[in-house]
Parts: sequence; C-alpha cells; structure tokens
Amino acid sequence: MYPFSAIASAIAVYQLNSMVGNECVQYARGVQNAEKDGDIVIGELDRFQKSLINLKGMLAEDEEDKGNTSCLEHLDEVMDGTFVSLRIC
Repeated sequence: MYPFSAIASAIAVYQLNSMVGNECVQYARGVQNAEKDGDIVIGELDRFQKSLINLKGMLAEDEEDKGNTSCLEHLDEVMDGTFVSLRIC
C-alpha cells in the first residue's frame, strides 16, 4: 500500500465520521421538540373533533326540520376518521 493511499483513506474516514456526527447532531436538534409538537397536534385534533360534534348537533337539529340526512351521514364518516386518528395518536 502506498503511504499517501493510507493517509488519504484515513482522511476520508475522518471526513465521513465528521459528516455522520454533524447529521446526528442536526437530527437530534430537529426532534428535540417533537413531543411538544405532537401534543400541539393532538390538541388541535381534539378541538377539531369537538367542533365536528357541535356541527353534527346543529345539522341534526336542521335535519329534523328539513328531513335531509345526507350531510349528517357524510359528517359521521369524517368524524369516524377523526376519532380513528386520535386513537392512533
């Protein structure tokens, strides 16, 4: 093996190690607030769910007057999806 080849290999390994270390630090900084961000998202989903429940109540009252159930059925499908999302979180 040529002496410069060994030095070049050592430099390459050092540079690669430095790049991997920098990426790990950036990743750690990026996910530092992930739990807090997740709590914010769950809070927003909970508020959205409550809004949908209120809207469902208003639509139900309106449907009693008009006899139209399609909007309420569609809203039930959306709410089911939201409830599933909240259970996953």
